[in-house]
Amino acid sequence: MADAQQTIETALHEWVAALDAVDELIFMHDVDGRILRANRAYAARAGLDFEQLIGRYYWDIFPKLPGRFPLCPNTFTAGGLLVKEVLLDTGEILVSRGYAINTAQDGYRYSVHVLHDITESRQREADLQAHAAALTQANAELAAVNDKLHGTESQLMQSVKMASLGELAAGVAHEINNPIGFVRSNLTALDGYVNNLLELLAAYEQLETTPASAEALLGRIRQLKAGMDLAFLKEDVRVLMTESQQGIMRVAKIVQGLKVFSHVDQEDRWALEDLHRGLDSTLSVVWNELKYKCKLKKEYGDLPPVECLLPELNQVFLNLLVNAAQAIEAHGVITLRSGVQDDAVWLEVADNGSGIAPAHLARIFDPFFTTKPAGKGTGLGLSVSYRIVEKHHGRIEVDSVLGVGTTFRLWLPLRQPESRISQ
Repeated sequence: MADAQQTIETALHEWVAALDAVDELIFMHDVDGRILRANRAYAARAGLDFEQLIGRYYWDIFPKLPGRFPLCPNTFTAGGLLVKEVLLDTGEILVSRGYAINTAQDGYRYSVHVLHDITESRQREADLQAHAAALTQANAELAAVNDKLHGTESQLMQSVKMASLGELAAGVAHEINNPIGFVRSNLTALDGYVNNLLELLAAYEQLETTPASAEALLGRIRQLKAGMDLAFLKEDVRVLMTESQQGIMRVAKIVQGLKVFSHVDQEDRWALEDLHRGLDSTLSVVWNELKYKCKLKKEYGDLPPVECLLPELNQVFLNLLVNAAQAIEAHGVITLRSGVQDDAVWLEVADNGSGIAPAHLARIFDPFFTTKPAGKGTGLGLSVSYRIVEKHHGRIEVDSVLGVGTTFRLWLPLRQPESRISQ
């Protein structure tokens, strides 16, 4: 029996030591709320010795802990659990877990409480919530800024496009004025020819209506024919008509090129497009910039239709063609190539101009970067082109050697990752 008692006392001592080792505040009280036992952490928190704690009511130690009414025998049954969160005057937050336990002696009841300090975790939770709210607000502000940037980007792209067209307007006007000029000249000559023919026709009509004066009228007709050199007139009329038709066709081609280039009727609409048609329409717009110093070579492959915004890609073609022409100082060659590889197409604009310095290659797509003299370039053409190609989930590659030339290659997927074509 003594050994058993010793074993129980040893186990009890170890159990008490274990309770004293934990950080949670643990205490035991009787049914009236008087403290029977407390661990070292509880005594330290209360600022009292163990002997000073025994017999005191636990709500005198921590006044905000659950009082007598939830722990009375009628409401806190044996084996029951009462959990309550307590905010102390110090601002600390404790979670109180109270366990009601029956003894074997006359149903005597006592309770064990474990107090866990959750102040730091609650503060972290509050901080996380505040951080989440701040992130939500920041995301909303970022989304608003992003929407504004998209609008600004769209306006910038349109401004760059209009600036490019403004620079080319004189050349386009010249391209149209040339055929219009000789059509106007031809019409002036044709007007004289028509007047002569109408005069001759009137003489023939007079001959039919007044046969009595036939001899005199025939003389007049012969005189008119001799004066207008009818053989030359018949030949020249054909030439003038052919030239005028060619001039009008040239004007129509330029106007059609401008229409395809601008694609006014399909702005911001994704569609399956012929990139060669877009490139050729851009050439008709920029041709006056090229023709005096550039020989143009086309090495087109067979391209399938590509899902794209053709007006925006036309802006890319325009920027690359103008840059190629400006890189050629006297006279050179611009070569246009195209092809297909796997699920992508590629187009090249190559020139044998001055080339790009290695130190500049890494910056050519940066906004506002330009090697042109002040007032000669915005530095936005290649930057806008890069963004347009990126928008199409493509890429631009550049290869350049000083004094040899530069090649820009565009890669574009045949279809967008998520098709945007209206069904």
